[in-house]
Amino acid sequence: GWPPFGDYARTLLGSLDYSWLFTYAVALYFSGWIGDRVNLRYFLTFGTIGSGVSAGLLGVAYFADIHHFSYFVVFQIMGGIMQSTGWPSILAVMSHWFGKQRRGFILGLWTMSAPLGSILGIVISSFWADAESPWGWAFIVPALITVVYGFIIFLFLNIG
Repeated sequence: GWPPFGDYARTLLGSLDYSWLFTYAVALYFSGWIGDRVNLRYFLTFGTIGSGVSAGLLGVAYFADIHHFSYFVVFQIMGGIMQSTGWPSILAVMSHWFGKQRRGFILGLWTMSAPLGSILGIVISSFWADAESPWGWAFIVPALITVVYGFIIFLFLNIG
């Protein structure tokens, strides 16, 4: 492995985290607005595949020997925008599938997918987390899984 940002890694990694969080938070509003006006199947497919691509390109930095902070910021911002398509759109899809009496229970179950997905992502990524492994795979493998999931959404999502 190699430190992508040298001596300032902690500060710069915190800045990357902030760039994603801020972008995601702001983009949620716009994604909700757009999701109300477009076909949700296409919108979720676009957002899911875009999320996978942006995460994968972070991993490509290892193999391409990219150490430019701006490269990472760009793809963190792209990831925040793409991932923001999910939550508002999923809520809209779920509200079409279930009546008001069961909606709270179903959405409660559904919201478990975010932390469970995070746990699964950590488990998958941890295979490449040690100093001897190429850390780029910790981004690329989950990204490939996400892209496949995007195609599954496109093929099978029934809005109702």
